Amino acid sequence: MGIMAEILSFCRKPQLKTRVMYHSNMSWKLSQEYLPMLESKGLLQVHHSPIKYVTTQKGLEFVEKWSQLTVLLHSDRS
Repeated sequence: MGIMAEILSFCRKPQLKTRVMYHSNMSWKLSQEYLPMLESKGLLQVHHSPIKYVTTQKGLEFVEKWSQLTVLLHSDRS
């Protein structure tokens, strides 16, 4: 789920698929799995042409909750 949060966080502003791939260190094959899956769940949407991806409000909520969970899990280590 970390890679999903990373993609969604990066796409707060519209991003080309190749930029998403490079930023998230994803192969083309992984991008073919994650981007459509995030779209189908309503977390990411295609934004104009050329094709750019942008995070939806639901996706931003996912990123916020993921951040909270990460903080919670890391605070338990003390």
